[in-house]
Amino acid sequence: MKKPIIIFLKKLTQKVVAILLIFICTFLLFALKIPHQICQKITNDLISHQEQEIPRRFLKIFSLNSGATVYAAMPIEKQTIQYNLAAVFPDTPSASPTPTGSPPPETNLSGKISSQNIQVKNHTKKTFDTSALLTAPLSYQKNGDGYKVLLVHTHTTECYHPNDRSQNPEENMIRIGKEFQTVLEENGIKTLHITTVHDVPYTTSYKKSLESVTKALQEHPSIEVVIDLHRDAIYAENGEKLRPVAKINETNAAQVMLVCGTDEGGLPHPDWKENLSFAVKVQNEMQSHYPNLARPLDLRKERFNTHTTTKSVIFEIGSNGNSLEEAIAGSRLAAQAVSNVLNNVN
Repeated sequence: MKKPIIIFLKKLTQKVVAILLIFICTFLLFALKIPHQICQKITNDLISHQEQEIPRRFLKIFSLNSGATVYAAMPIEKQTIQYNLAAVFPDTPSASPTPTGSPPPETNLSGKISSQNIQVKNHTKKTFDTSALLTAPLSYQKNGDGYKVLLVHTHTTECYHPNDRSQNPEENMIRIGKEFQTVLEENGIKTLHITTVHDVPYTTSYKKSLESVTKALQEHPSIEVVIDLHRDAIYAENGEKLRPVAKINETNAAQVMLVCGTDEGGLPHPDWKENLSFAVKVQNEMQSHYPNLARPLDLRKERFNTHTTTKSVIFEIGSNGNSLEEAIAGSRLAAQAVSNVLNNVN
């Protein structure tokens, strides 16, 4: 009888502490006057960029302007994430306040490009040789009928300046997917574009998009590449939106960041390195033909549904500071880079 009582008291204590920490978190967020945009960005990322199988735990969040520690209860994986914009984007310059109604200032988040056009921000303990990944043969069947590439949007309603969300398919990620699909098919790559809205409600986005991808792969086994098209959200330390652009042929194109998941967060992902190899090839192609279009490739502990094929990658097309026109330009260039990589397979 003693052991069940101890377990009950332990669970009760954990619940009481959880409730107290939520109240403390709420108080500190107001007392420290952390910019609303940054708080929302942190919350959105931590909820949306985790897959649904993971438990709810307490997360330590570091304020971007005061250095104070704040706690919040939200779904995260076993490790503690230190969410600090300066650490995640060390090359990000501070932006001056943006006048209401005007576009955010341009910035460039490409960072230093290596001799082989590859720069990886490694948020894991994984080790790898980028040169070996770049030169490794790519398994891809160019011939044959059927779809080869699947485009999906986990966060379908993401859109661009001046709004952050829209149900209008002509201005959210569905529009970006259409542009991406057009370029791929102009290059002879048959593409299936899923236009289902997965982020209403927002917290089940990854669960629902995984269901869509799984169904599509079952119905179309010829699909080898899965690309999840997103829009990033980047802020300066003062809470202002950043607008990452590269000037390509005199046109402003939103910069593109590739995101690869791994199994380090605890979810199975045996083929993460094959995905990374594909992403490195696309990164190299972008930088070779469109200098500064690519931001550093982001290798993460989380899986992000990229376990469904050996060529599954997230593409972050611009940020919420970019215009739709800049995002369209960036997406078309990224799609051309993907086309080049796939069509150059021997």
